[in-house]
Amino acid sequence: MMKTKTLFAVLSVALLLAASDARAAFTYSVSATPTVFTSPSALSTYTVSPSSSATGSTPLTGTTDINLFQGTLLTTRTTTGTDSGGGPLALTLTINRVGDGSMAINLAGTLSFTTSFDTSTNPPGTSGVSNFVLTTPLPASLTVGGVTYTLSQPANYSGPTVNNPIANGGFTIRITEGAVPEPASLVMMGTSVLALGGLTVLRRRRQA
Repeated sequence: MMKTKTLFAVLSVALLLAASDARAAFTYSVSATPTVFTSPSALSTYTVSPSSSATGSTPLTGTTDINLFQGTLLTTRTTTGTDSGGGPLALTLTINRVGDGSMAINLAGTLSFTTSFDTSTNPPGTSGVSNFVLTTPLPASLTVGGVTYTLSQPANYSGPTVNNPIANGGFTIRITEGAVPEPASLVMMGTSVLALGGLTVLRRRRQA
């Protein structure tokens, strides 16, 4: 009788824990429009390289900061002067819940950049700055297979080094995965709890 009560209690606790903190691993991918911004002089460009948690990478869970894109800022100016460019940047973030489908959310922002070349320095120097401002209000969320994913602050941008051909810097945002019950597990445990409860009642009736 004591063993039955103990097992009943253990299964009940497990059922509650599963319902309150079940999580599913996820990956993500990003697409951007446009992918290249060019200054009016055509001497400077900023290329957006969307990030992707490609197949084979470790799936994510819980709360983490994800990189949505990196940038490449290049200039070919050889005379003293400044070039600027930029414009609206649209990002589509797709959350892939492992084994349970995917869903996308659209994010909007404004990208701007400026490059300069100065022949008065020795040697002549090139410099560049850039910025990305997210205009989509945060927090923003989407639901995949019953799990809610919330995008929130901190959302940070760090600009790439000018004339570095390898994409660097980028924009990161925090994503939080909500907890949901796992139906199959809960049904199995719930059935076990009910069976043990019925067994306890039956034994009591027989003893009476």
